[in-house]
Amino acid sequence: AARAVGSLGDAAAHQRRVALRVAFNFLAHDDFAVRRAAAAAVGELGLEDGASSSQVAAVATLLEDDFIQVQCAAAECLGRLGKAAARHAAAACEVASWAIGNPLP
Repeated sequence: AARAVGSLGDAAAHQRRVALRVAFNFLAHDDFAVRRAAAAAVGELGLEDGASSSQVAAVATLLEDDFIQVQCAAAECLGRLGKAAARHAAAACEVASWAIGNPLP
């Protein structure tokens, strides 16, 4: 759904903002699968112009989640966010490196 909304461009700017708001709200959900999906959605949708550093920080906190699946989704999301998430690049790379060396069964 996030990919579909993101691909609509300017015609769906309002829907994209709403989807981002919802995704950010779910980053702190109790269910790890919801947190993973929320991070993936933020990565797919990207940040709005003028996004706050607290939004990037909300994703970055997931790099320390108890579930590697969430950590990996956060690392990928931060990579997609580019310069806005540059300060978290080293931590995201550490997660990715660990995950590559320790694949899930």
